[in-house]
Formats: sequence, structure tokens, C-alpha cells
Amino acid sequence: MIKIQKFHATLLLGAFFMLPATAHASFWKECKVIVPGNITPNEDGFYKITPISHAVTDGYAKEGGPCFDDMLANYPLSVKIDGQKPKGQKTIALIYQFYNGMGSDGVVNEEAWAFDNETTFEKVKKWLVQ
Repeated sequence: MIKIQKFHATLLLGAFFMLPATAHASFWKECKVIVPGNITPNEDGFYKITPISHAVTDGYAKEGGPCFDDMLANYPLSVKIDGQKPKGQKTIALIYQFYNGMGSDGVVNEEAWAFDNETTFEKVKKWLVQ
């Protein structure tokens, strides 16, 4: 009986390692992030942001849960934000998308930021189709 169980375990383990790289696990999430309205880009177009609040809105993380681990995050974050910054607002809503998985060239870690008034994440849509 033990020999049969060992054989099955070996068979399952072997089958896992024979899967193509794209069949291994991937992870993605989308979040709404609220930041102060007075953020300005530096000369390279990057914004330094410290979130006021953040919550997962879609993906493989718990909806409504925190998007970042505030204890581990290195604030302020320096990020490139797509779209047009709204003017004259006390706070600004951002959309954050993160993807991690296996691509044809190895591990893929990608993230995208956009002002909530302009959410056209074509790059992320392509990642999810692959």
C-alpha cells in the first residue's frame, strides 16, 4: 500500500514539473488608491505619493482588503501615473494594477498607475490574455 502511495506522489510531482511555464500560478490585483490632491510630478514625470487609503477592487486578492502592506511599503512611492491629473481637488483617486506570472521569457512583474478619470489599461489587458 505504501509503495502505491509513493508511486502516486511521484507521478503527481512529475506531472507538475512537466507543465509548461505558462500553466504555473499567476497573480493580479486592481486597487483604488486615494492620495493628497497636491501631488506634483518631478522633472522625469514621476510622482511621489503616500496613500491616504487603499483597497483592492478586483483580482486574486480579497476585495475591500488593503492593497499594500503599510508596514512593509516604502513610502513615499515614486510612480509614473497615466492620464491627466484632475485640478483643484483635495484628494485624488488612482487606479493601481499589478500582475505577476510566468511569461515566455521568465517571471513577469508589471504594475500600472492611472488617474481614476482615465482608466485605459491596455497593457494589463494584454497580460491577462496571454
